[in-house]
Amino acid sequence: MHDAFFKLPEYVVRFGNTSVKEYMAKRNARFFVFEDTEDGQLVGSIFMSWEVAEDRIVGNFSAVSVLDNQTRKGIGRQLVAYAEEFLCALGGPATRVLEAGVINLREDLFVWYGKQGFATVRENKGDAEVTMISKPGLDVHLVVVAKTLRD
Repeated sequence: MHDAFFKLPEYVVRFGNTSVKEYMAKRNARFFVFEDTEDGQLVGSIFMSWEVAEDRIVGNFSAVSVLDNQTRKGIGRQLVAYAEEFLCALGGPATRVLEAGVINLREDLFVWYGKQGFATVRENKGDAEVTMISKPGLDVHLVVVAKTLRD
């Protein structure tokens, strides 16, 4: 787990059966999965939710996960691209924005998202969930990256 270094030990594993079921039950939300075409093994996933306003649809994704032995194969990029396509295919307002919260300590992810056209839009200090799971003494907060999507 690449982000375990800043988490309290009891929060290193983010999802269990209960939390996944809670995420799946949310309105306007989906888990997307990436399956290996050769053996049918599930090798990656992403969670996305969205809100529809009068002038735009804002999608938010998190939990981009790829098995350790499947990294550096473009699976994460494909999952994000699928979330973009899904958001663009929804009916409603033409403006679509896709956002993600990134832990400020994960500098590698800012480069990764930047290569996909995402830019930092705001910092979200004091997020209760991030504070709850973080080891004491660390300045850990979310930075929101976003991308306006074009059809």
